[in-house]
Amino acid sequence: MFDDVQKAMQTELSPQLSLGLELSHAYTFQNFYPGKNEQLIHTLESFANNQGEKFIYLCGAEGAGKTHLLQAACHHVLECQHSAIYVSLSQLHHYAEAILDNLHNLSLVCIDDVQNAAGHELWEERLFVLFNEIYNHKGRLLIAGDKLPNQLGMKLNDLVSRLNWGLTFKVQVLDDAEKIAALKQQAYQAGLVLSDEVAQFLIARVKRDMGSLLQAFTTLNQASITEKHRLTVPFVKKVLGI
Repeated sequence: MFDDVQKAMQTELSPQLSLGLELSHAYTFQNFYPGKNEQLIHTLESFANNQGEKFIYLCGAEGAGKTHLLQAACHHVLECQHSAIYVSLSQLHHYAEAILDNLHNLSLVCIDDVQNAAGHELWEERLFVLFNEIYNHKGRLLIAGDKLPNQLGMKLNDLVSRLNWGLTFKVQVLDDAEKIAALKQQAYQAGLVLSDEVAQFLIARVKRDMGSLLQAFTTLNQASITEKHRLTVPFVKKVLGI
């Protein structure tokens, strides 16, 4: 079902625009270092198992891990042989509102970067309709934005009201010590050793949000495998050009 919906949508979008519907294989619950978000992870795992609340709203700063968590929920639902879809509104101007049509029959719908719809009347109305459709069909909806619903600047009060239903969580950003622990966890899962020296170098020299750090680690992991070289500061400098 997910593949059918995704293929149908991609016929309406150019290849580069379909990226807003694709899932990263790296974004799973197992690969998310919780830090201070342990309760949130437990709640989302139950949510993805069709337990508890039907609607959850996540807010938090860029790089906090909202996209990771939305896609992790999708992965979990799909692995359970149910239907799910992830849609990012980060490039809203490239899409037609019809991208949100006929999603209410899916087990889980994840809408990312909802703040981009603020002030766009047609998008706000379509999100409101989608919420009602999913609610009436007893589906599940997971939405993420950079602010709390009342702070998004939405013009449609009924949509703001819907976004305040269910549970709201703020995704807590990892501190530097937690980022280092997260990077070490990634290295361990990849069969690599990441020393404190290299981890601290990455924290100091790479953009500090976890998305950028994990992207840098993925590049290093691939280079380490290709060149059969352990992770050292000189090797990191060469590979990342820093």
